[in-house]
Amino acid sequence: MVGKKQIVALLIGLALFPALAPHIAYGDRPLDSGVTEGTALPGSSITSAPPAQVRIPPRPLQVVAARPNEPATVPQPVYEQVTEATRSRELRTTRDISKVTAEDLGASGFAGLTPPYGSARSGSARFNLLNNDKATNPTWQELLAFLEADRTDQKPYIQDAFMCGEFAEELHNSAEANGIRAAWVAIDFTGERQGHALNAFETTDRGLVFVDVTGEGGISGTTYDGYGSPQYDRIAYLTKGNEYGLISLRSAAYADYAFYEEWQQLRQDYEGRMARYQEETAAYGRALGGKTLVSDPDQYAQLKLTYDGLEVLRLELEGIRQQLGSYRWQTLGIVTKIEIYW
Repeated sequence: MVGKKQIVALLIGLALFPALAPHIAYGDRPLDSGVTEGTALPGSSITSAPPAQVRIPPRPLQVVAARPNEPATVPQPVYEQVTEATRSRELRTTRDISKVTAEDLGASGFAGLTPPYGSARSGSARFNLLNNDKATNPTWQELLAFLEADRTDQKPYIQDAFMCGEFAEELHNSAEANGIRAAWVAIDFTGERQGHALNAFETTDRGLVFVDVTGEGGISGTTYDGYGSPQYDRIAYLTKGNEYGLISLRSAAYADYAFYEEWQQLRQDYEGRMARYQEETAAYGRALGGKTLVSDPDQYAQLKLTYDGLEVLRLELEGIRQQLGSYRWQTLGIVTKIEIYW
């Protein structure tokens, strides 16, 4: 039988065990930085999920001292910091707004004339633009509200039956019926025999705004990460001698071409930083080597520092993605001619 003295000795031994094994706090403690059993490494699914879906640690890491009464030196968590570099990559939310005019873009305007182009829907017949004498120019916000409510963009593009010209005709007539003055626009591209049709609106606060609602199958585009669906209501950006640009309506804060150029620069920055994120995430996984427990405090601190750096980059990418939207549209070419029919 075990006597009282043996039980007391056993209890004392268990109480002293941590002091006898100073590294047990590391070796017996899973890393919280997304590396525990069954938890994905940060960014490990980045090729199949957007940055916003990469798991964030539930709390900042707390490291136990390596020896009794010896404080551990651990880098401060950095993934909640907002850096100046991040701010410099943001699209400006406020700016001096100057009204865009047709003259600024090198466009030709025609009032009361029917576009001299045949409709695919009616063979050789011209487009039937129905103007409303009581229609007025909208504000920017009124235009956005109308486009969100209108369903022209939900129709499919059908070759030789319902093409860009028909989309522009239908949106024009829908806007005029709702009291909003609209134009049908024709543009040509360098080296292309076929042009393109879209719409224009003369807003009271931002001037000329171009809109392209050509539906599914008409203009190519891709998502940034395989997730999300396209929005076929788009603000169009065009000036003679420059590429035809499109930004989905909910991501288009402004209608001037300078905003499109800024958006393009941000997109290129995003793609470069995403490539870097993927490379550094792969390197982190290799450094981890499948470990779920780390007994060396220096190695633990280095892994945490690397992970925190990845978190900073991930959150920057997430912020940029929210500005860009989930879809980017392919340009149709360099614009050579702009005709606006009111």
